[in-house]
This record gives sequence, C-alpha cells and structure tokens, in this order.
Amino acid sequence: MRFRNLWIVCCLCCTLCLASCSRPKRPPITDKVPLTHVTGTVLVDGVPTPGVHVQYVPQGEIAERRERYLNRFFLMTGDGGKFSLSTYVNGDGIPYGEYVLEFKLLEQRLSGEVDKFGGNYSNVRSPFMTINLEKGADLELGEIELKTRS
Repeated sequence: MRFRNLWIVCCLCCTLCLASCSRPKRPPITDKVPLTHVTGTVLVDGVPTPGVHVQYVPQGEIAERRERYLNRFFLMTGDGGKFSLSTYVNGDGIPYGEYVLEFKLLEQRLSGEVDKFGGNYSNVRSPFMTINLEKGADLELGEIELKTRS
C-alpha cells in the first residue's frame, strides 16, 4: 500500500514538471498580409550551388512591421541553387515592399565560419542586390551570378 501511494505521488510530480516545462503554443496568425512570390537560382562560379545563405532584409515601412509578420529573414539555397523567399511557410512569398538581398557561402574551419565570398555580397553599406516588390506581382530573379574570392 505504501509503495502504491509513493508511486502515485511520483507520477503526479512528473506530470506537473512536464506540464510546467512545455512551451506555450504560438497563437495562429489571423491577419496575414498579402504575399509576393520571389524565386531565383544562385550560381557560384557558374555552377548552381546548394547551401548558399540568402538573407532578405526589409527596408522602409515593412522594416517597422517585420517582427509581426516575418518569422525568418534567411534561407539556404536548395538543390540546383534554387530558392524561394518565405514568410509563414516555406516558399509562400514575402510582403510587398523593398528588400536588400545578401548572400554568403559559409565554410567551417577550425577558426570558425568563413564566407567564401569574402563579404562581397553581404555588405550592409553597399548592398549587392535590392528588390522592390509590387502588390500582387510575383518576381523571378533568374540566375544570380556570384564569384568566390580568389
């Protein structure tokens, strides 16, 4: 009998611990903004390359509201160097407005991560690519040619 009571108390404690450690569920977004599809292909030294880090940085008015709508600001190119910018789910598009695109090809070394582009395509002061998205007009960027640092 004593063992049974101890077992019940132990189970209740474990249940309370698990319940208190769980993360609250994120409420569903009910006021989604209209999105524009942006796609492209990254070529590094003439070859479609997966694993290129693409970051999109909102500018102007959308930058002030970005925390509410944009959950991620970067992605990695997939097979064949293809990418599609996202807001709510993979490849659904991003809100219209102005964005700066930055590109990095990271390589792991003992000293840390090194950008094989040498920062040429991720310079905040002089952006490599700026896009301006119109409401309801999808944008195909085509092939984006990048060169590794010699």
